[in-house]
Amino acid sequence: ETDVPALQDVSFTIPHGTCTAIVGLCGSGKTTSISLLERFYVPDKGRILFGGNDIQKMSLAEYRRRFSYVQQGAEVFSGTLREALTYGIDRDVTDEEIFAAAERTGFSEYLSLCGGDLTTEVAAGGVSMSGGQSQRLVLTRELLRNGDIVLMDEPTSALDVRVSAKIQQTMDEVFADKTRILITHDLSLAQNYDRIIVMENGHLVGDGTHEELLKTCETYQRMNEDAGEEAEA
Repeated sequence: ETDVPALQDVSFTIPHGTCTAIVGLCGSGKTTSISLLERFYVPDKGRILFGGNDIQKMSLAEYRRRFSYVQQGAEVFSGTLREALTYGIDRDVTDEEIFAAAERTGFSEYLSLCGGDLTTEVAAGGVSMSGGQSQRLVLTRELLRNGDIVLMDEPTSALDVRVSAKIQQTMDEVFADKTRILITHDLSLAQNYDRIIVMENGHLVGDGTHEELLKTCETYQRMNEDAGEEAEA
């Protein structure tokens, strides 16, 4: 048995190099959509194609190398800074690459506090860092991973508004040349994306830009109204 919401006849295409946001309330099916894309689940019917190829027929290891991941709550493991910054990357990464990537993500500020010493120990969960520093560490790691597609699942939900905005700006800058897929309930993060897909109860109920959906999608209209009321409270 599972509490994963069932998706019903959900179909969409994400063109290479675009940024797409998938929005919806809890239980709407947005995270399930990404879990299917990541091959954590196998669809009961239908197919998921990557460049015209059925992903179920691709090597799982090779397929997942195509992705970079930025998720809710920075995934930082104990060890040295070098180990945390290169975790899961199956190639040799030079110090020069790390420092160059950190400069782009803003993590260089934390490295400077450590004297640029990549052997500095990091506590599990990144508890020795602020939330923003931990997320910048993850951004640096995923930039080094250099996946074709960047999956971002509620990447700023654990951060305050000011830090959240800065992290979102950094993601938009460092992954500007990648295909980006953002899962979020925060419409302020989604509204400037090329396209927004709206999920509700396992169904795709809206597909378009922020302006288009405000005119055509009742669910999206309601989500925006609720967000506005929360901001005023």
